[in-house]
Amino acid sequence: RRRPFFLYAAATAFLVYAVAAGLVGPAMGFFPASLANTEAFRALGFPIEVVRTACALAIAVSLAEIFVLEAGQVQQQAERQREEFVAVVAHDLRNVANSIGLSAQLLMRQPSSTEVRAKAEQIFDGTKILSRMICDLLDASLVAARDLPLDRRVLHLGSLATKVAESTAPLTAGREVVVRSSGADDEVLADPARLQQVLLNLLSNAHKYSEPGSPISVSVSSDERGVTTSVTNRGAGLGPDELQRLFGRFYRATGARSSGVPGLGLGLYIARGIIEAHSGRIWATSEPGKETTFAFWLPLAARARDDVAGEAKTRPAQPADDLRASPLS
Repeated sequence: RRRPFFLYAAATAFLVYAVAAGLVGPAMGFFPASLANTEAFRALGFPIEVVRTACALAIAVSLAEIFVLEAGQVQQQAERQREEFVAVVAHDLRNVANSIGLSAQLLMRQPSSTEVRAKAEQIFDGTKILSRMICDLLDASLVAARDLPLDRRVLHLGSLATKVAESTAPLTAGREVVVRSSGADDEVLADPARLQQVLLNLLSNAHKYSEPGSPISVSVSSDERGVTTSVTNRGAGLGPDELQRLFGRFYRATGARSSGVPGLGLGLYIARGIIEAHSGRIWATSEPGKETTFAFWLPLAARARDDVAGEAKTRPAQPADDLRASPLS
């Protein structure tokens, strides 16, 4: 919409510049055509150079704006094509990984030597890691396209946090996970599976990068506007520079890279996308050598209903064959 306007503005400014510079036609001896004569401007004491300079600036600004708009459109198109390509490739890779995992499971159930079973278990464990990475790539492409599907329901964050902490007991074996809830109104309108994904990621990170045997604390509190959920652990911590980049795509902190733990650096990026899709916010605080806290805030269910209703009125319809709008299978 803006490009034609700046094209017309540039053409008009160039025409005025040409007239003021005496480049269009012979000088006319009658008014007002005589104003196109440079000498007439000077006779009136009007600085023709000011007109020329202003028109030249208008031309430059209009053409620069057109260039910026074109470059932005090209970049958005390239980004969209890249996300669609990643989604298609990740989807196909997930099918392959599932087939390999199923074959490994069947091999594990067959009567065979201990060595064969051990190799089959290694293959199966590897496919689980690969499948998790592929799912992260799919989610990251949906987050980048702002097309993350959400099945919103009214739920209690305190109850969900307790349920997730209990389900991660095998993962956090050897650590005490303490869940504290204020017991006040903690109802939010959210996708329970997506919030569970966020909590699982935060608890998994807390387990991976905390001191051996140290407890993990989960806190849920609310006020008149929303509910805040935080996960705190004690460990090496994060520096200020790392905190600023922590939720970026494919970013892994120094401790994560040196730990040897596999990952793509997408977990926190996806967590941020999920929380922001719920009209919330997520952040981290840390003091090196001491505690690190990841927290997210979500609006109360009543406020979230109003936000969702407003989005539904302004959201454009998605085409039925849009790959990015298709739910995960």
